[in-house]
Amino acid sequence: MFFNMQLNRVNKMKYLLFMLPIYFFSCKHGGDTAPTEGETPSLQQIYAYNTVIEEPSGITYKASDNSFLVVSDASSTVYKIDSTGTVLGAIKTDGKNYEGISLSSAEDTIYIAEETKRQIAKFTAAGKRIASFSVDVAAGDSHSLEGICAGADNKLYILNEKEPCMLLEYTGAKETMRKEITFSSDLSDIFYEKETGYLWIVSDESKAVFKLTTGGILIKKYSISFDKGEGITIANKKIYIVNDSNGKLYVFKRPDD
Repeated sequence: MFFNMQLNRVNKMKYLLFMLPIYFFSCKHGGDTAPTEGETPSLQQIYAYNTVIEEPSGITYKASDNSFLVVSDASSTVYKIDSTGTVLGAIKTDGKNYEGISLSSAEDTIYIAEETKRQIAKFTAAGKRIASFSVDVAAGDSHSLEGICAGADNKLYILNEKEPCMLLEYTGAKETMRKEITFSSDLSDIFYEKETGYLWIVSDESKAVFKLTTGGILIKKYSISFDKGEGITIANKKIYIVNDSNGKLYVFKRPDD
């Protein structure tokens, strides 16, 4: 009997030694609830609003009056809207094929990406063209400039849509960096988040939003449920995306990670 008790203790000890690594591995990786490798989290949609803007292709936040500026590749008008997509006003300009919009930190200069001309145009807040400069990208007219945002230290970040997907950095009108982006099928718009120093990119074909460094290093990918996402901006802990096809303004919760 004593021998059997000792044998049982040995067997129990072996069982514990066998199970402990499995237990700790399960705790570390969250057990059955752990995300699988390659799983992409989805952005949490809060609202979707209709707008009267035809083919919206870029959006930027105007903090001074809590509004948004939107451009359309079907019009030379810059539309001012509220957070529900209602048009509050319009700014007439002299360009065409607009694919991205941003504001200077003082909100006195509007930057617009003109796709077919492959150039960045600068306008006053009233819509008067101040200047423009060309962006040297190897692409066809239909796959050229697609997004722009103003960053820190007088920098501009510009996207080439595809063939190749490209992130470019400009200081004033001078190119200071370019990086080919390989983690997305195309690039549709870009936003610089000054609170974190991150860039946020939306992709039409990949149906995704990407968070990355200003050097173009991918940090996180989030999926969205639709294609034709053509403009992105962030305000008040919400991500706003305009859809080129249905004209809607989608609102998502900004992830904390």
